[in-house]
This record gives sequence, structure tokens and C-alpha cells, in this order.
Amino acid sequence: MFKATAQACANIALIKYWGKRNQAFNIPATDSLSLTLDKLTTTSTIEFSDKFTADTLSLNDTPLIKDARLTMWLDIVRKKADCTQYASVSSTNHFPTASGLASSASAYASLTVAATHALKLNLSIQEQSDLARQGSASAARSLLGGLVLLPSGTDPQGKDSVAVAIDDCSDWDIAMIIVVINHGKMKSMSSRDAMNHCAKTSPLYQCWLDTTSSDIKQAKQAIAQRNLNTLGTIMEHNTFAMHGAAWASRPPVRYATPATIAVLDSVNELRKQNIDCYITMDAGPHVKILTTHKHIDAVENRLKTITGVTEIITSGVGKHAALV
Repeated sequence: MFKATAQACANIALIKYWGKRNQAFNIPATDSLSLTLDKLTTTSTIEFSDKFTADTLSLNDTPLIKDARLTMWLDIVRKKADCTQYASVSSTNHFPTASGLASSASAYASLTVAATHALKLNLSIQEQSDLARQGSASAARSLLGGLVLLPSGTDPQGKDSVAVAIDDCSDWDIAMIIVVINHGKMKSMSSRDAMNHCAKTSPLYQCWLDTTSSDIKQAKQAIAQRNLNTLGTIMEHNTFAMHGAAWASRPPVRYATPATIAVLDSVNELRKQNIDCYITMDAGPHVKILTTHKHIDAVENRLKTITGVTEIITSGVGKHAALV
């Protein structure tokens, strides 16, 4: 039996990518830098067998009739293993799905580990990263723990767009608070569709691309110096630049709700009280707050007063994806 189960953590990009350099190989248009989170996990089981007549997917215990994206990715895996069998995939996200919390990252990272073990593929971490990226670009980062860099690279097929662990944060007190807005709300447009739309229609998209390399350089320096204030400030700048480009799309791509804005205002007020906390947002209404463990209580107490905040998840630094 060709079957395996693996678990991976989601990651939140501190310096983001938004858009693709190459659609066919799912190569991001810019470098990105992320933090892997131990409280956002996905567990995936995959089985290849002659008894299956088609690829099937069960997501959070709900059977899905068809998932073309998954089948395309499975075809890549099967080609590597010289396998002709269909697969049964069961994946469970232990946090809100399709709402801007990187569920596709942890899903495809866990599937990469499970599928390669099930088919006895002896792949290096670089080869696994290349494979995971073709399912979800951010999944390449979720294969690794701590702070992770995913370069855009220059190779036409993305062979140099593979994730690199740059810091395990074992000697740094950092944490992330995930502020869930309107729990269970699904995105009206997928991240992939939204970034493609932005790249095609936003007059600010090129400006976004032009800022990222500088943001990456400054963020890496801040990490080396263990300077949370500098890292948080760069992270916020990068976030608002991305969302500014998205807002300028035609029609606009907007994710913030009144509760989202209230959280942003609260973070600004907390910083005036010398509380280290900095925000980032992805393609969804939720807010992620980079902080330290000593300031978690103060931040959480403030967040609990905001209407529309339905869940608060406090996470430490996550480790690499692994077999269960």
C-alpha cells in the first residue's frame, strides 16, 4: 500500500510576494520572507492505489467532487515516481480555511511530505521545495521552520525558486497573534486569482514589485540584529504597499472590514503605550500581529473589546513539515 500521513504548519509572510513570474511553474514574481507558526497546522493523508478510478479529495471531512489544481499537482508527483495510480487525499486544516491564513501553504507542504514518502521518492529538501511550490508558492516556505526565505530566482522553470531557512528564532522572543475576523467567512476571490487580477489592472503593481527587494534586505538585517521594531516597521510598510496595489486594481481587490480597521487602529494605540506589536495582512480580512510573549496579554485584552473579532490565536514559531 502506498500511503502516508504528514503534518505541516502554515506560515505568514512578513515580506510578501504578490503575483507570478511564471504561471506554468507557479514561480512568484518577488522574493518573500515568512514566519512558520506552530498553532496553524494541516494534517494530510494520501494513498495511491489501483482501486481508485479518479483522484478524490476530502477537505475538513467534506468530500469534494473534483479539484483540478490538486490533480495537476498529483500528475507532477506521479511523473516523478513513474506512477499511474490515482490518489485519495484527505486533508484537515486546524484553523479557518480559504480566508487568508495560508491554508494552501500548510496543505501542499504536508501533501509534499506525505506523497513523496508514499511513493518512496528520495527527494532533497530543495527538490521537495520545488514540488511544493508548484502546488502553492507559499507551501515551499511551510516545509521549513522558523524564518524562511523563498527567492523568485531566475531559472525559467523555477529550479532556483526554492525555500531557505534563515533563522530558527530559538534565541529570539517573538510570537504572532492571529486575529480572526468573522470566523468562517470565505474569500470571494482566491489569492491566486486576486494577484493575477492586480498584476494585470493595477497601475501601482510595478511600484509594489520595485519595493520588495529593498524590504527583504532591510528585514534580513533587522533579523540579524534581533531588532523587532525595525522588522515590524518594514513588515507593515510591505503589507500596506501590497494592499495599496490591490485597492488600485480595476475593479478593486479589498479585504479589510470595519473590524479589520478597528484592529489596525488598536495596534497603533498600543504602540503609543510602548507595547511592541506590528501588523501584517494577507488576502483576507484577518490581521496578524507580530509581538513578543511578554506583550501578548496586553494585546489580547485590547483585541477582545473589538466587535467582529471572533477568535484570537496566539502562536509561537513552528518547525518543519514531517511525517505523522
